[in-house]
Amino acid sequence: MNHQLLYHEVLGQGRPCLMLAGFASDAISWIFQLPALTASRQVILCDNRGAGRSAVPEGPHSLQD
Repeated sequence: MNHQLLYHEVLGQGRPCLMLAGFASDAISWIFQLPALTASRQVILCDNRGAGRSAVPEGPHSLQD
């Protein structure tokens, strides 16, 4: 199995909230929501595979991958 590195970051404290951006998007998608969310929650952001700071997979890949 070929594991790809996904960039992630954890901000704030409290009950965790995982933020997933749309296909081919990255964590910057949530920039305007972060101040309100991190005031009371732990926010977990990630860049989707092949987007932003995450690794680009080898060869073609699909949504199902």
